[in-house]
Amino acid sequence: MDTKQKSSVVRDRLIALCEALDISRREFSISIGRTPTYVTSLNNDITSGVLNDILIRYPQVNIMWLITGKGEIFITQEPTGALFQHLKEENKELKIKNEKLNRELGRLEGQITEMKKMSVHQDASAGCADASGSGLTIMK
Repeated sequence: MDTKQKSSVVRDRLIALCEALDISRREFSISIGRTPTYVTSLNNDITSGVLNDILIRYPQVNIMWLITGKGEIFITQEPTGALFQHLKEENKELKIKNEKLNRELGRLEGQITEMKKMSVHQDASAGCADASGSGLTIMK
């Protein structure tokens, strides 16, 4: 069985992109929301989500070059109004999702705190049960 890492044309382009941006592979990977070793461990094609993250973080990158290898690494013009609007809407949606997740996290943390309080209260109540009339003797 071949234990060598499979060659990836897209990985090679990402490495070239890192060099063109003058940043490390690790820094690039983290900047697009991936693990620090994302670029170096990429064995397959990248997803549209990763391409979108690259476009949001580095709008000057020519995504068609990244996908096909044709053209220049960077686009020479400023991002178009439509692209800017897309990125703005994407950012707005992500902020809303983040706020919802933070609210849900707070709610869940509150539930955990309440459950812990109830558990402590139940443990204390069990030790204070009244055994009168049951024929049981309470040992002190």
